[in-house]
Amino acid sequence: MAHMFSVIARRYDTVNDLLSFGLHRRGRDVLMQRLGLEPGLLVLDVCAGTGQLAQRAIRLGAEIILVDGCEAMLKLAQERLGSSTRIIVADALELPFADHSFDCAMVGFALRNVISPQRLFEEMGRVVKPGGKVACLEFTQPEGLTRPLFKAYLATVVPALGRFVDAEAYRYLARSVAHVIDVHAVSQAMTQAGLERIEVIRCVFGTMAVHLGIAA
Repeated sequence: MAHMFSVIARRYDTVNDLLSFGLHRRGRDVLMQRLGLEPGLLVLDVCAGTGQLAQRAIRLGAEIILVDGCEAMLKLAQERLGSSTRIIVADALELPFADHSFDCAMVGFALRNVISPQRLFEEMGRVVKPGGKVACLEFTQPEGLTRPLFKAYLATVVPALGRFVDAEAYRYLARSVAHVIDVHAVSQAMTQAGLERIEVIRCVFGTMAVHLGIAA
């Protein structure tokens, strides 16, 4: 999977803007608003990609460490955020940090790419100080009339546009969004991982959701 993301790294943000009409940015803004970052907090960005979440955290004065399994993505994040930005190539399910190292941790649009969401949340909760927040932003299955429109979009528009960039990668991304676990399953995974006081915020016409939990 790291190789697949390496292939599309340089085009990843531009194509995502096209595919989502820029709405993925709104989801990231909602996550940051609910995370409530303050200057000086040490934040872990898991599966950080090209650093779009990290960039928002830095603007709020937080200190940030980015972790991802794809070095090419992290290098782009470092170009965006500055050469002093700390990036670490590592498995999100085996984070190379001591317990209670961070004030909070976040992950955006990557839950569908990990083998075990519960294990991811266990690791994020482990490295966050007790009482700190663990936040997740991910696509979800919308309800009502939006649901069939969302499915049709994923089945037709996303693969068609993706062929102009990399057919294999964007066929995979479309499939992963179409089969993403719903908000209840994410909440359950967070609870089973030992996180507390789970909160769910739907946004962007119900196609995305922010989950917040508190590390024990």
